[in-house]
Amino acid sequence: MTSHRTGRHLRVHFSRFHLIGWLASAAVASCLPLAHISAQATPIAECTAPCPLFLELAATFGDDAGPGLLGASVRGFPDSNGRWYLVDRPPTEVKVYDSAGAFLHRFGRSGEGPGEFSLIRYVLPIGDGVVAVLDDPSGLKFFDSAGNFLREARLPFAPGGNGAVYADGLGFVISANAPTPGRAGLPLHIVDLDDGSVDVSFGSLTGEYPFSDVDGASRYLAEGPAAGAVWAARLYEYRIELWTPDGLQRSLVREVSWFPPATQSTLAHGWSERPNTILVGLAATGSELWVKFRVADERWMEAAEENPVNPDRGLFYDTMIEVIDLDASRVVGRVRLDEDYSNFVAPGMIGRTVVTPAGSVRYQVYRISSRAPAN
Repeated sequence: MTSHRTGRHLRVHFSRFHLIGWLASAAVASCLPLAHISAQATPIAECTAPCPLFLELAATFGDDAGPGLLGASVRGFPDSNGRWYLVDRPPTEVKVYDSAGAFLHRFGRSGEGPGEFSLIRYVLPIGDGVVAVLDDPSGLKFFDSAGNFLREARLPFAPGGNGAVYADGLGFVISANAPTPGRAGLPLHIVDLDDGSVDVSFGSLTGEYPFSDVDGASRYLAEGPAAGAVWAARLYEYRIELWTPDGLQRSLVREVSWFPPATQSTLAHGWSERPNTILVGLAATGSELWVKFRVADERWMEAAEENPVNPDRGLFYDTMIEVIDLDASRVVGRVRLDEDYSNFVAPGMIGRTVVTPAGSVRYQVYRISSRAPAN
């Protein structure tokens, strides 16, 4: 792990960073209206022409038997060296594959001791051959590329299940409801990798949640276009914000009929009512945002009637993906997929879990682009 990523260096960096930022903010506040400081939201425009996206199979993982066998609901996390870290159910171990789909090894097991997991939320390779696993409720556990346990850093609160990113200039950022009074209402937290303490909390202009913010602190996160920034997207509203520890830098909103903002009352229903649209994934490059949504399948009622307790998610939900050009604040790509895909693995790449005719599970990764794949 490089030395500038450690908690000690983060503390020094942010003490200076915030002093300079606070002085600059105070000077600006004396001469500009609050609306300017708070980065007024920019509407995301529609495509100017048809802008379809296409999927092409890039990799497949999983075996019919043996240690490479996968369970249901797989999520994949790649590193920069071509390895893939897969988590299925129960989420208490990590299976490692090479880029060609060959099983390499696995690590972890159910438990609360060193190298054991209760509920894996994220696997984030952080460089120098080190892999950080975010486990709920214990916090961060670190392993080398061979799966050997290195150490752990316990968090002061349970991590959220939706947002975690290792962002350049910030380090490890998570979204979570922090129960301590000093951090109430702040959804984003920079975690010290040495001891799990929170160095900086940010992500709210007022320091509190508005009553209408039905998802609380839950955000999907992606690395910002420059060091020291992170994108944060709300779950039940098409609103994506760019934050630094010094405040809100940019806010993007989109109004579409298929994604009405949810309220407390519209969320208070079961499988027997039309499911709400939910923003369930975010990825970013320097110039584009990739946004993933879970939307109601046209057959959702059929799925709910077949199994009112736990309907077939493939019939109950579709996946919608939109690509936003950040320079133009415009949608430049869109596709609706007739099933519930699992997760973005990178900008322009998405994974899904499938069952073979023989009954074994495969995790497939697809590239997404504006060009139709060759026949």
